Amino acid sequence: MKLSKILCAIDLEHKVTEKVVEASSFLAKNFGSELIILNVVEKEIPLLLAEEIIALSPDIKTLDEIFEGIKKKAYIKVEAIAKDVENKYNIAPRCLVEIGETIDTILDVAKKENVDLIIVGSHGKSGLEKLLIGSVSESVVKRAKCSVLVIKGGS
Repeated sequence: MKLSKILCAIDLEHKVTEKVVEASSFLAKNFGSELIILNVVEKEIPLLLAEEIIALSPDIKTLDEIFEGIKKKAYIKVEAIAKDVENKYNIAPRCLVEIGETIDTILDVAKKENVDLIIVGSHGKSGLEKLLIGSVSESVVKRAKCSVLVIKGGS
């Protein structure tokens, strides 16, 4: 199996991210693969983010500016993760933060970058939560054109 390029798709809000980054970094190091760390900022405004949005800047006037502010904050976090990977594994991951729908964005980036493997985490959703929200990892597995490795996180 050729693993020239690995896409590590992370969710900055869940603890499984650490395991996803660790597995991705280990494989990239051992296969000599390019590693891309991707975080997707969902283009929706949950009510819970209202305080964070307001705190970004009182001068923000459009939704695009709000999402760009959130994207910048996410990029700083992804860069910090990439720096940790570089220090621990002696590889230099490329950082990407995109705004969009999570599943479609992961698949679009995988196609555009011509990746050989996507690594995602499973948050361990079940029952009603999975029915209402769906599973990103499950959808990526079903729709991806390349191999997908799912790292189990649990609840």
